[in-house]
Amino acid sequence: MKSFESKVKLVNFSLKILLQAGNDYQHAELAFCVGQISTAGILAISSLIKSSRKVSSVIALDSINKANSFQLLKDLGADVYLYPTLPESLFLSKLYYGTVDTMAWAMVGAANLTSQSLVANTECGLFLTGQRYLEPFVSIESEIEIYRDQSYPFNKELHGLLKNIEKSLTPDKGVLDYYTKLRDAGIIRKNNTALAISKETQQQAISDFFNFIKITRLEGVPNNTDLLI
Repeated sequence: MKSFESKVKLVNFSLKILLQAGNDYQHAELAFCVGQISTAGILAISSLIKSSRKVSSVIALDSINKANSFQLLKDLGADVYLYPTLPESLFLSKLYYGTVDTMAWAMVGAANLTSQSLVANTECGLFLTGQRYLEPFVSIESEIEIYRDQSYPFNKELHGLLKNIEKSLTPDKGVLDYYTKLRDAGIIRKNNTALAISKETQQQAISDFFNFIKITRLEGVPNNTDLLI
């Protein structure tokens, strides 16, 4: 296993980076939060999922993502949580995070869990490695936990509900009808993430992140903290 000095690098071959992380840091606990998934995207990282000791995922619950894809993730051994969205407010997180004991890696950027995003597109992101209990990994873990708390666990009942909704949708109604049926079934948006994290905590996390970048000499990142939600 590699030593874990703190490092940050720019990456644009998302699938290659994720699979390499699976090889380098086997039996890790893996978590990821993404807005879009597909069966092809899931199968592309199936070796990473299978080599991980525990896998947890937070996925956008919207009309694009399908129940069969959620079930495939679950069949591969992942815990699946669905984050409700709204037509005017999407879940656009693209975060992959692995931990082995006190060590951590993360890929943060533009890559959804689809074959188009992982393979075909050129999508720039950051790949970070370092100590799990230091920034920015403490903030990353906290953010994942917040997303998970605001989500619904995917189970047999929710699978059945989503399949029925998908079957009932018609082209003339589409997206809005999807959200109406979710709401009627009691699946509603929970507390806004921005309200769950204080401005002070956000400011400290961002400050620590830029300090981390400075220490590890990552170039090409603006030195400002105008990133608060």
